[in-house]
Amino acid sequence: MLTVFSLAGLLCSLYQFTFAAIQDAAMRYYRIEYTQLWKLNLMSLSYMIAYVPSALVASYIIDKKGLRLSVTIGCMLNFLSGWVRLAGFKKGHEYFYWISFSGQCLGALAQPFLTNAITSMASNWFGEKERTIATTIGAFTNILGGGIAFGVAPPLATIASRNGRDISEIGMVILLSSQALFASLLLLLCVSTFRERPPTPPSSSFSSSHNVKHEVRQDLLSLAKNRDFVILFVAFGLGFGSFQAFTSLINQIVVPVGYNDDDAGIMGLAIIACGLVGAGIFGISADLTKRYKTLLMICGVLSAVSFSCFCVAIMYQKTTTTYWLCIAAICSMGLTATAIVPLALEAAVEVTYPIAETLSNGLLYAAGTLCSIAILLAMSFMQPQIPDPIRPGRTLPGSMQNALWVALGCFCTAILMIPFFGGLKPKYKRYEQELIDKEGDNHVLKISLDKSFLRYHERI
Repeated sequence: MLTVFSLAGLLCSLYQFTFAAIQDAAMRYYRIEYTQLWKLNLMSLSYMIAYVPSALVASYIIDKKGLRLSVTIGCMLNFLSGWVRLAGFKKGHEYFYWISFSGQCLGALAQPFLTNAITSMASNWFGEKERTIATTIGAFTNILGGGIAFGVAPPLATIASRNGRDISEIGMVILLSSQALFASLLLLLCVSTFRERPPTPPSSSFSSSHNVKHEVRQDLLSLAKNRDFVILFVAFGLGFGSFQAFTSLINQIVVPVGYNDDDAGIMGLAIIACGLVGAGIFGISADLTKRYKTLLMICGVLSAVSFSCFCVAIMYQKTTTTYWLCIAAICSMGLTATAIVPLALEAAVEVTYPIAETLSNGLLYAAGTLCSIAILLAMSFMQPQIPDPIRPGRTLPGSMQNALWVALGCFCTAILMIPFFGGLKPKYKRYEQELIDKEGDNHVLKISLDKSFLRYHERI
C-alpha cells in the first residue's frame, strides 16, 4: 500500500518539476521569449494555485469517503494529465505549450488527493513505532520526484539533439510518454491492489480517533485556539514556501551566473539524494524518541546555515571552487531541510489529536502552498533583465541574488519560531493516549492473570 501511495506522490512532483528542469531549453523549443519567462513558471506555479481549492475537496473525500477513493482520484487525474501533456510534444509553436499546460493543470488538481492523505495513510496502516518513518517515506517520495525530474529530464529531452543542449521532438516524446505510461501503471495498481485499511486497527489511537465524530467547523475553531498548531502553521508556511520556491526557481537562480541546465539538474539531484539519507536518519530518530521539537530545531538550524552558505557562494560567477561550494551547501540543505516536512506533519497530528489528520495535514500544506506562491512571484518579480550581448535590443534574465536573500529571510523566520512550539515540554496528545491505552491493557492483563492464578489454586 505504501509503495503504490508513495509512487503516486512521486509522480505528482515529477510532473511539477519536469519543465522547471529544462526551462531554458523549453523556451527555445516552444519559441517563447525570455521576457515571457512567467509562462514557463506557470508549469510549477499551477500546482500551487490549484492546491487550495482542490485541497478542500480532497480533505472532504478523505474524511467522509475514505483514503482509497482519494488515492484513486489522484491516480486517475495523474493518468489523464500524463496523456494530455504528451499531446503538446510538437516543436516550434507556443500553441503546443498551452496543450501541455492544460495537462499540467490536471496533475495540479491531483496533488492534494495524495499529499493531504500522507498522515492518514501512516495512521491507517502503521502502528506507533512505524508511523513517522511511513510519513517520512510518503512525504519524501513526493519531493523525490522533483529530484528525478532534474536528473532525468535534461538528458531525455535532448536525445537526438544536434548540439546536446536543445530539445528534440523525439526527446520530448520519450520524456512525456514515459511519464504517461508510468501514470497508467500506477492507476492499474491502485484500482487492483489498494485497500482502505488492514483488517485489524494498527494502534489504539487509530480506533479512538475514528470513533470520534468530526465537525469541520468545530475542529477549525479548536485548531485556531491551539497555540502550538498556530505556531507550526505559520512556521511551516514560511519554511516550506521558501524551500518550494527555491527548488522551483533553481534553474533561474544559477543560469545567470554561468551555470547551465545540467548544473541545475545536478543540484536538484543532490538535494534529493542527501534528503533520502536525512529523511531516514531523522524519521527513525523520531519514531524511537518522539522528540519532534528537538529534531525540528536541529534540522532547522542546520538547513538555515546551509541555505545561507549557498546564497553566499552563488554571489560569484561559476568557478570550480564556487561550484563545489554550492554543491556542498545544497547537499547539506537536502540532508536536513527535506526531513522537516514529515517531522512537522507528525508533530501537527500529535498536538491536535483527536482532530482528523487530514485537516491538520491539509492546513499545513495549504499554508506552505500559499506562501510558495507569494515568495515565488516576489522572487520572479525581483529578477532584473539585462541586455543580451549577442542579440542587440533583446534582454536576458539577470542575477536573482536579492530575491535569494528574501527567500532566506523567510526561511530563517520560520526556524526562529520553532523554539516557541510546545513550550519547554511539548504535549504530544496522541502519544500520551497510546501510553494510557497500553497501561490500561497491561492492567487488564494483570487482573486476568491474577484471577487465573487464584482459580488454579482453588482447583488444587
